[in-house]
Amino acid sequence: PFLRPAALGLSIWLVLARLVIAFAVFIWREHPSDEREELYALRAARISFFVGGGVLLLAIIVQSISHSIDPWLLIALGSMVTAKLALSSWLQEK
Repeated sequence: PFLRPAALGLSIWLVLARLVIAFAVFIWREHPSDEREELYALRAARISFFVGGGVLLLAIIVQSISHSIDPWLLIALGSMVTAKLALSSWLQEK
């Protein structure tokens, strides 16, 4: 049967939501077996944070040149940095 555009859009959102949930479960259940694997996981997390922040920052710069910054880019970058700072200080207090 032929899918209407609204139904297709909803189907795409459902598939994306399932992929995000599956990815979150995969990350949440990841447990390193020794210190070396834990170090690799920490390095991967740090590199992925900087890559994600860099991509968001590049997108903000490109959009600022065209004088139309999407507020979601600022919200995403701000929430990443805020979460990093809050969790870092919280974990240092423990």
